[in-house]
Amino acid sequence: MKSTIKLFVAICVAFCILSCKTPRANVKTAADMYGRDLHQYMRVTLTDDSGRADEIIIGLKDKASIDFEIDEDRLYNHLNSGIGLCSLSGDGVPLTINVMPLPGIQPEVVRLNVSAFQNKKLKLQMTGMAGLSHNFKVKLIDRFENASSEFVENSTYIFNSGKGHNSRADAARFILVIYQQQYYSFYPGKFYNKRI
Repeated sequence: MKSTIKLFVAICVAFCILSCKTPRANVKTAADMYGRDLHQYMRVTLTDDSGRADEIIIGLKDKASIDFEIDEDRLYNHLNSGIGLCSLSGDGVPLTINVMPLPGIQPEVVRLNVSAFQNKKLKLQMTGMAGLSHNFKVKLIDRFENASSEFVENSTYIFNSGKGHNSRADAARFILVIYQQQYYSFYPGKFYNKRI
């Protein structure tokens, strides 16, 4: 009996030592943070020069709805130290977690709402991506600047908030276009200066 207990304790100690030495990913899974069972998702973060940040998760599931679903999505209810980022469901609800259908022949389009109390330089960054094959592409569209950029893990888009023509509501400024490249030919002009 004593030898069994000693063996059990030794195994537990070895497991603890190994797990402490094993490097962990900086990005937690969406299920870790929000209790959602998401296997395919993207994490998008908004930061300013002072280190303040806000983040959202865009989940992808086969039979998800583009409109707000209380069992899958999570309402946005915070503004961190003067900056804020949320996505909008198809019916215009601000969300921290927005679970969308997987794109098929047509792309899925996600509106982003960026808010800042002061005119400042901000960064949008794709800080995590899980479960999506290389065939899935994501473009970030800035409709005030008529610019688009590939939005892959660790890519960063820097912009000024509240300057000149950009002082209009930032809810209409940014969208993410998620598509499968074998089905859809991306043309950025289709999304510029248009209300989604």
